[in-house]
Amino acid sequence: MGGDPEDPHLVYANHDFGSQDKDAQFEEMVEYLDNNYISSGQELYRSEQDLFRQCLEWLAAGASIEVDDLISGTRDEQLTEAVGAWSSDPRIRFLELHALKHPSGGGLAPGLVRSKPWRCLGLAFKQGVAKDPLDMLCWHIITLYLDGRLTVRKCRYAKCQKFFDYRRNIRRVYCQDKCRARDQMKSREAMRLYMREYRRIKRTTNAKSQKRGESWLKKLQSMASRVHRDSPRN
Repeated sequence: MGGDPEDPHLVYANHDFGSQDKDAQFEEMVEYLDNNYISSGQELYRSEQDLFRQCLEWLAAGASIEVDDLISGTRDEQLTEAVGAWSSDPRIRFLELHALKHPSGGGLAPGLVRSKPWRCLGLAFKQGVAKDPLDMLCWHIITLYLDGRLTVRKCRYAKCQKFFDYRRNIRRVYCQDKCRARDQMKSREAMRLYMREYRRIKRTTNAKSQKRGESWLKKLQSMASRVHRDSPRN
């Protein structure tokens, strides 16, 4: 996309439709897609963003879907049931619709099916010709996944949740430094509260132990006094 964003899937996934601030990268991406494919307007992007984000996160995590609880047939029927349960997942249906059925038909299939427990792994698909703006974006993330280049992660800071590419630092878990700082501030506050509660419990425990110790001391002194009193005298 000469001149357009380097990672269009991240631009779309992270765009804030509720913000009044200008997002130049998103506008450039939309302009390119609308000029080359059927224009569907901003409402399409807005309405499908949440499911697109789910698909992006799922693919980045390895595209695994647990279907063991949905298998109930005989041994000969279980493979068909596993693939059927996999194909009915909303993420599969969304990607299949926008990357394959819209353009020229075709469909998706699991790359591998395993048993005990039954699990469908990965994706395999027949390439088509995109005609819808979202078709191109879905095609793009599937291609990245199949090529092993979908190095995407969601920011660990709960109030952010933006996606970022971690190619340059595989250990990176925050999209930017300020998210790490804000999350660690929260962690430090949690630790402060934890230590305050720990010290309170320790003081209470020590006080109880001291009282128990004093009680045992009194009992020992009383026993010693009785022994001394009752012992035979010469």
